[in-house]
Amino acid sequence: MNFTKASRILVEAAALPIGNQNGMKISMPGVLSHAHRSLTEMSQSFENAPEHIVEQFDDRLMESQPLMRAHGLEELGKHLKLLQEAFNTGDAQTVRQFFDLYVFD
Repeated sequence: MNFTKASRILVEAAALPIGNQNGMKISMPGVLSHAHRSLTEMSQSFENAPEHIVEQFDDRLMESQPLMRAHGLEELGKHLKLLQEAFNTGDAQTVRQFFDLYVFD
């Protein structure tokens, strides 16, 4: 897709009425940050770790919630695929819906 086409679709999407005014919003940096944290927690090596660290592994996993973070990444992947298709087909409404759901703060 070329820059001109993408720009046109973004302008069309921005001109549409704001949707999802009272609905759920998802922080894109938050999704990525939480997933990073969970993966980091899960990947900590236990080699030469004190016994109390090994015993805390379950607590670390409960706190970082890797299953929930994995689900968030899976849904984000699906939404990004829909966004790509929307750009490819010129579907400004779907582009608008994506940016009404995901915030980049």
